[in-house]
Amino acid sequence: MTTALKKSIFLSDDDVTKLITLPCDYLRFTIPEAHGISRSKVVPKKCIADYVETGIAAGNISTLASPRCNVIPMALLDLSEERFENVFAVPVVDTFRLLPWAGNGEHKVGQVLCDMFKAKGDELPTPRSVAKAQLGRLTSMGLDLMIGLEFEFQLFHAETMEPVYKGTDIFADLLFLQNEGILYKIEKALSDIGIQVQAMHAEYGDGQFEFVTKPEFGIKALDNFFRFKLAVKEVCQQEGYIASFMSKPFPGICTNGTHFNHSLWKDGVNIFSGENDTKKMSEFMKQWTAGLLSHAKAMASLCCPSVNCYRRMHDMALPTLCNWGIDNRMALMRVKNYSPSHTYIESRLPSGISNPYNVAAATIAAGLDGVTNKLELPKEYDREAAVLPKIFAEALDALKDDVNFCEALGAEYAKEFIMFKKETEVDIFPHVLGSDDASFAKERDSYFKFC
Repeated sequence: MTTALKKSIFLSDDDVTKLITLPCDYLRFTIPEAHGISRSKVVPKKCIADYVETGIAAGNISTLASPRCNVIPMALLDLSEERFENVFAVPVVDTFRLLPWAGNGEHKVGQVLCDMFKAKGDELPTPRSVAKAQLGRLTSMGLDLMIGLEFEFQLFHAETMEPVYKGTDIFADLLFLQNEGILYKIEKALSDIGIQVQAMHAEYGDGQFEFVTKPEFGIKALDNFFRFKLAVKEVCQQEGYIASFMSKPFPGICTNGTHFNHSLWKDGVNIFSGENDTKKMSEFMKQWTAGLLSHAKAMASLCCPSVNCYRRMHDMALPTLCNWGIDNRMALMRVKNYSPSHTYIESRLPSGISNPYNVAAATIAAGLDGVTNKLELPKEYDREAAVLPKIFAEALDALKDDVNFCEALGAEYAKEFIMFKKETEVDIFPHVLGSDDASFAKERDSYFKFC
């Protein structure tokens, strides 16, 4: 006799059937947390059905943990009755991927990304849920967000902590050849989980490489880009390397960013393109860009979400002023207008350890404010534009002060983000970052291995 499946509070019957028949031996129930770190509970296939009804219970680490989970903010006491109880990680079944590098060559290991819910059924404000809500605003307007990222990261030998090369020989084939074994393994792993890399090259810093992804639409793009770091880090660890996306792990000129390329489409047409405009920008694109600039200081807190990120700011070709320019890599928002289908904005604000869900949510909230209020685009490459925050505390204050932006983003999420970032990071690092080895070592302890 066949035992009837329990009904799920959150999933359809079809999704329940798909979940318990996924082609894997073990399944990671993965929570995409605030720092972009992948945290999971691993369930043997024979036990997946046990978590059909409510999802799998877990502590709420999506917004309430420091990067190493070694700092417990006192503010949790104010939320203890409502938020520090168990919450439930509910799998989004169509995010399932087999992770071909996992399983020690003996087992099939799969992964599903999870949304987080309270026991009473209310969805928690997490990076993924906030991004979904912002994407929903676009959907209600008949718009689709196309996103492509440029990931910069550094490779180190795990045993010595030395970079795999030294120097600033960007695009050098000799350096790529020297490291092609691990680089091609990374690309193959990414391809196997559905992430297409359009180009790779040696970058401008010790052991640094850049991978450019093929643009995709909406939440699928963000889910893939969240997985990108997981794949890179796990494959490298297996091969005796450490891959770090930390903004600036060591003194020197090398910094890691994640440029956020995006455009908006309606009925298959890129609505950023303005063929009759001298700059080939539509009025929508101008207003959207104006919104990004208007809220750039607040956006910095979400796009550069660590103390260390501000070591990357305020230098040549790095985020400094709230300005824009046509194909200008010195500007914060670099507008590219190569053709009607290739007109997009390269936001140069996000750091290497930025969370793609947070970046997308902040971008949409700011851009739509510009469109809704018909903000006027400032003059091109204004060298007297507002200055971006120079330390993380300043960025968090800017977020708190930008009330309209917080409301658009989600007031509860913004409030918690500010509160926990201050207690778990800002308050434990000096406001003036030291240039000595000990200061960098303290930051590496927080961000280097997992972020």
